[in-house]
Amino acid sequence: SNLTGPIPESITTNDRLIILSLGWNNFTGQIPQDGWKDHNQTRYLRFSSNDLTGPIPNELPDSDRLQYLYFQNNNLSGTISTNHAKYADSNTYSRFNWIDISNNRFHEEEYQSLLDELGSSKLIVGDQNPD
Repeated sequence: SNLTGPIPESITTNDRLIILSLGWNNFTGQIPQDGWKDHNQTRYLRFSSNDLTGPIPNELPDSDRLQYLYFQNNNLSGTISTNHAKYADSNTYSRFNWIDISNNRFHEEEYQSLLDELGSSKLIVGDQNPD
């Protein structure tokens, strides 16, 4: 695909969203920050390989079906919320595999607390290119 511009804020209003795959486009700007928590049927969100900047949203889907969160290959930065440590609960999130934040602009102190909670198998850090 070759979609460009910002990701519309309205994308978060569809709380019945199961799969959102916006990877490998030319989206710019920030990922919409609000409205993800109510997505209780979501299996995965893919924002990888765009030109997105800013933080990962503090609230992500509360879906027991959630498997993957792809944020890699962008220009994301900022502190990553430890709210996402909830995915370490294998009773509630038994299908969850990982959050991939590799190849962004995070500083170690911005993700270290979450890495301590989730471990390296559930938070894929990879290479970072902070300014």
